Formats: sequence, C-alpha cells, structure tokens
Amino acid sequence: MNKLESHRGAAIFSTCPKCKKRNYQRYVTHIYGEGIADNVGECALPKGCGYSYTPSEHEKAVSFIPDRYLLQSLNNCKDNNLFNYLVNQFGEDKATTAMKLYSIGTSVNHPGASVFWVIDIDGKVREGKIKLFDSYTGKETKDIGTVSRIIKMKHFTHKSYLYGENLINKFPKKPVALVESEREAIVSSCKHPDYLWLSISSPGLGLLKTEETTLGKRDFIYDPKTWGV
Repeated sequence: MNKLESHRGAAIFSTCPKCKKRNYQRYVTHIYGEGIADNVGECALPKGCGYSYTPSEHEKAVSFIPDRYLLQSLNNCKDNNLFNYLVNQFGEDKATTAMKLYSIGTSVNHPGASVFWVIDIDGKVREGKIKLFDSYTGKETKDIGTVSRIIKMKHFTHKSYLYGENLINKFPKKPVALVESEREAIVSSCKHPDYLWLSISSPGLGLLKTEETTLGKRDFIYDPKTWGV
C-alpha cells in the first residue's frame, strides 16, 4: 500500500515536475516511507496544476537498462573482488561458471565492485546493483547503489524481481531455492549446483506476491537459516 508523503499527519510538499510549484506531494511506500519515484505524486488543485501520476500507473510503466551497460561490464572479471573470493573458495572453473551464469559485471568506476544485473524472466535488464566485497572473506563492505541512479535515468520505474529469474525457464527441472541476497545465491550455486538459486528483492519481508507469480507452479524452498552462506 502506498500513501501521499506526510509527517505526523501534516503534508510534505515538494516541487511539482510539471508546474514547478511547491504544492506537490509524492507517493511513498507504506512500510519504509520512501518515495517511489520523483514523478509519482499529486499536485493538488486549486493551488497546484492538477498533475497526477499514481503508483498504479507507475507500475504499468516499463523501465529497463540498455543492454550495452551490461555488456560493457562483463570484462575484467579478474579485477572483481567477489570473483577472486569465489576462486579462492571453489576454484576458477566454478567461479567462472557462476559469473557467466548470473551475468555478474565488474564496475568501471568502482574498482573491485560487482554489478548484479537484475534480468527479468523475459531477458530484459531491469536494474543493476553495485556492491563491493572483501576478496578474502567474501563479505559485503559497501553498497554503492544502482545503475539507474548512477547513469541518471529519469523517472525510472522500480519493480520487484527475483534475482536470477531469467534462469527459471533455462532450468525447468532444477528445484528452486530462495535466499536473501545476490551473494548468497552466487555462493550457493557453487556449493550446491543441483539447485537453481534465486534471491528475493526485499530481505526481511519475505517473498512478494509479484515474485510468487513469477515462480508460477514451480516448487521452491525458502528457509534462509538453512543454508548458512
């Protein structure tokens, strides 16, 4: 559920993307109170211009990252901290297989950082999450941000996707196992390759309805404490 931005019952106004007046309320998420996107909100009459772009309209919009950004990131994996961690733990063959399977990129502007490309079930690149890991422990040291923000894509529509969902149809017979981070999915794929490892988009909230719909009738296991990765 989403609501118009407020604080202790009082409306919070910002600049309208259409008329540029400060009579505009953004829609925010009910749970975290975060803005959905700068252009999702209401500029109320009579003082405003009547601009309205609702969360439901936003959900129907389609945003994706041009493929060239993904392709450009697939070089220099040996400079990738997470890749080097995987090599140390599982050997170069398994590490390379995991990097290629999940299309893990290497950041150009943030040395050693991984780019986790969120690719939907139809093969469209919906986002890229940039994170830095320690090459010895494999632990995350910095969440750098998203590709859509770094390349300054305007009015980008964020939706919830399972990380790795583009592999669902590629491996129709593999049992699906869900974890709570991209790193867990990658490491688990090296440890237990007989499963198809996916990660949910909202750790702590569990499997979202849209993600459950994507899985369809596929059986899946979701118990993060079981895996210990």
